[in-house]
Parts: sequence; structure tokens; C-alpha cells
Amino acid sequence: LCQKCSDLATEKKKAYFSKMIKQADGNPKTLYKMVNKELDRKQAMPLPNVTDDLPELADNFNQFFKEKIDRIRSNMSSTNTCYDKTEQLPQMRLMHEFNPTNVDEIKEIIDECGIKCAPDDLLPYSLFKDNIELLLPALVHLVNLSLSTGDMNSVKRADIIPLLKDESSDPNNLKNFRPVSNLTF
Repeated sequence: LCQKCSDLATEKKKAYFSKMIKQADGNPKTLYKMVNKELDRKQAMPLPNVTDDLPELADNFNQFFKEKIDRIRSNMSSTNTCYDKTEQLPQMRLMHEFNPTNVDEIKEIIDECGIKCAPDDLLPYSLFKDNIELLLPALVHLVNLSLSTGDMNSVKRADIIPLLKDESSDPNNLKNFRPVSNLTF
């Protein structure tokens, strides 16, 4: 019986991995991702190795991204518009009020989008996930309060994480990184 169960498990694994390989359609990147996922390998985020001083590295990234944004803004003309001001704009309907949300709607959004947490969130992902049913009424209240007051102060802070644009790029060149904002909740 034990051998029969083992053989059945082996056959199921073969069928599962054969299906996954077939779905990858010979794409090596997809195959590597699949293997790494199955082996529970986590990719380390490469960072420049110009210094061992992490606060200095964070300052370097901050300065680089700030200068990049300043350059982009300086190249944008303040007189550029998306429309000709002499042209009549279509009548726009402004929203002066929102219908309040409810537990079912917030639960549906969370189910569709998943739960993502930033490092500075007060509640770790596992705790949030395990207690989602208890937290839903409070989330509904927060969303409705934000919609009714127009105040989104809770999303004005973000952790900026530099990610290498391409795995084959040189991690010692800051131009090869893009800033990713993780909004805190």
C-alpha cells in the first residue's frame, strides 16, 4: 500500500511538472522561475557594492532619484497643455459624493488583488491575512472616511525600494535601477 501511494504521488508530480513545462512553451526565463519557485529559492536583490555603509548607499539612491526627477521636471514646459484653451471642453460630470462601500465590496477587492504589505506597515502580512474577517469592518470605516473627507493622509508615505531594471544590468550603476514605491497602510 505504501509503495502504491508513493507511485501514485510520483505520477501526479510528473503530470503536474509536465503540464507546467508545456505551459512554459520552451521559454527559459519562465522555466527558471518555475524551478526556483518549486525549490523555494529567493532571488537576492542586487545592490551596488561601492560601499558597505547602508545609510550612505540609501543617501546615494535618494540623491540620484531626486536629481532624476528634478531633471525631468525642468525639461517639462509649464506652458505645455494637453488641449487648446480656445477649444470648448466637453461637459464633465464632477463627483461630489461617493456611495459608501461595504464589507462585501472590500472583501471582493482584497480577494481579487491580494494582500500586499510594506515593510513599515504596523500589521505584518501574516497577522493581517489571518485576521482579515475581524479587520474588514475597520477597513470599510477607513475607506468610507477617506472618501467622505477626501483625505488620503495614510497613503502619503512610501518606502522606496530600488530595483534593478534588468537582471543582466550592472548593479554598480545607479541608472540601472528604478524606484518602486511601497505605500504604507
